[in-house]
Amino acid sequence: MKGTHSGEPGSDWHLTDGPYSFSGAPFECRGALTLVNNSDHKIKVRALATRPPQRYRKDSKPLAPTRMVLAARIAPHGESRTMAALQLPSSTPPGHYQTTVICGKQKTPVNVEVLAHQELMIEPTHLRLQGVSGQTLRCNITLSNLGNVPVDIGDVGMVWLREYDWIGRTLVYSLRETGPDESYEDFANRLLHDFRKQLIAPARIQFTPAIEASLSAGEAIERTLSLMLPAGLKKGRRYLGFIKINDDRVWLELYCTGSGRAIQAKRQP
Repeated sequence: MKGTHSGEPGSDWHLTDGPYSFSGAPFECRGALTLVNNSDHKIKVRALATRPPQRYRKDSKPLAPTRMVLAARIAPHGESRTMAALQLPSSTPPGHYQTTVICGKQKTPVNVEVLAHQELMIEPTHLRLQGVSGQTLRCNITLSNLGNVPVDIGDVGMVWLREYDWIGRTLVYSLRETGPDESYEDFANRLLHDFRKQLIAPARIQFTPAIEASLSAGEAIERTLSLMLPAGLKKGRRYLGFIKINDDRVWLELYCTGSGRAIQAKRQP
């Protein structure tokens, strides 16, 4: 078999009469086709072409030419119903469309319903920063709308930081300070006090400039994240957290240098 199918479309094999119905988001708009083999040989079909119809209903739009991908195997003089998928651009707006699938001289109508799909991609997904309490760090991120509907970007606001391995470190220090005559209750009270003392206030964070409009389908923008480091960071310690943007997270690792030098934010490669 060479190309997208074996046999001669329209004579060796053909599609049953439509219309067919396809539905789904642009990357998985699927439907079922029925193929009939008129020949004495097994037929394989991997793809079919589509064209806009010459006439279409007022409640739908013509679909631009594309490919319909499938994996059909039809026995000699047999019939097979198989799933197929339309290869649509990711930014295809939701709505009702009409198209025509081509099989030789045969042109079969297809009704297509494209569903709404939201997908926001954020790069980078991990940030490594260095700084000290009170310092404002800045780094660039790219927001891309890979869906087919506008996306509203929510305000970031705060990011909570926790010291790496702070539970184990605090437990060891509390055990060292516990005398042999102290009760379990004394140790538990000291441990709880030490846990609370090690908590870090949330860091303030914002987009610069602010995002005032929705991100259109297929649009990408670059923004600066400004992060004001909270008080209480200790020199030589690492802190972990995440920045929540809509339903996505940008993971953050912060190293406290303990000095007043201005250190630029570093992106993780």
